[in-house]
Amino acid sequence: IARNFKEWYRKNMQWVKDTFGDDNLIRCDINRDQETLHLHTFIVPLDEKGNFNAKRWFGKKEQLEKLQDSYAEYMAEFGLERGLSKNITKAIHQTKQQYERKMAKLIDDIFDDKPTLPKVEPARNSIADEILR
Repeated sequence: IARNFKEWYRKNMQWVKDTFGDDNLIRCDINRDQETLHLHTFIVPLDEKGNFNAKRWFGKKEQLEKLQDSYAEYMAEFGLERGLSKNITKAIHQTKQQYERKMAKLIDDIFDDKPTLPKVEPARNSIADEILR
């Protein structure tokens, strides 16, 4: 992306404007807080009548999939590939609690003898004790 950053940015902005309407784009920030450069785009989902209408774009799962498909198509020239649809992978969403239980079980299965950590006694006469006196 670095070589074609201006074109990548322009193409992103064009997709947002084409998809949500030029007047609905409020702001777009370039973000580098992760390994992959990305944009945070802020839109106000107003419909053709000027009414706030988030359902028009985001109301159903199918709409979100179409947005993902559309964006991937639009950005394919930059090497973006659309991930496989849940309809194809048959992936099932799991809650955080379900994930944590599965991970705990996996760890239990790996370690037949669960490692125990030695008990650590709090330090006496530490700098913190001196400060708190």
